[in-house]
Amino acid sequence: MKKLIIALIAAAMALTAVSCEKSGKAQKKSAEETQTKNMSEYEAEKRGSMKQRAIDEAFEKADMTAQQIEKYDIPDDWKELSFKGISMCVPPDVEASEGFTGSEEYRNPSGTVHIIPWAGYTWDEGFGGDEDFPEITDEKVRNAFSELGIGYDGTRLSFYRAVLALTGSSRTDENADAFETAVLAKGIEFSNVAEVFVTESDGHPIYINGLYNEAEMEEEDTEKYRTSFSASIFADENTEYTVMIFAGSMSEALKMASSIKII
Repeated sequence: MKKLIIALIAAAMALTAVSCEKSGKAQKKSAEETQTKNMSEYEAEKRGSMKQRAIDEAFEKADMTAQQIEKYDIPDDWKELSFKGISMCVPPDVEASEGFTGSEEYRNPSGTVHIIPWAGYTWDEGFGGDEDFPEITDEKVRNAFSELGIGYDGTRLSFYRAVLALTGSSRTDENADAFETAVLAKGIEFSNVAEVFVTESDGHPIYINGLYNEAEMEEEDTEKYRTSFSASIFADENTEYTVMIFAGSMSEALKMASSIKII
């Protein structure tokens, strides 16, 4: 009888252990599922917040247009560099150097000037799109500008001209949806751009995009802190050369950008 009682107690303890183990696993699985769900909700909320911020910033840039760049006199001691199908004038101490990815770059010894050229790229469509806004397609953008009465024929250069011709005055109650699409396309294209300048060289349009700098958030001296620019040089309506220009001052950067030529 004693052995039977011991056996029954052992069986009961084993059953309890299995039950506890299953309960523990279930609780762990439930906690993991909750954590996964919470992370998914957090990521979705974060993406939604970032997307809304991008929309807000796009509308803030609705009136941004291209400013005609002033005529700069290039200092006599500056030299001309040629790379990847274009040339530009730079300070005399700028020399070729190897970039982080092995690409050809140009710097001066003090590090205040840094130039990164890219070879010409031929676009298939004018609007490059954005993964966060898959609904904003090039076709939808073309239709939007057509409704707004702004010319955009699907080429890269005409897209640049169209978004920079767009302003808040283009909006009416009747074309509000088209205006929103066009503004979002503009905001996506110029997401990190604070202002745009335009010039030309031998009939080739050059757009010079002034990039945001964190320091200018705390300082009002734009001349000192807006020193990073991206120049888009159009060889034709779909072929775009790009040069990143970092300089010691805004005027120095714009001097270099204004000297760009297609060779």
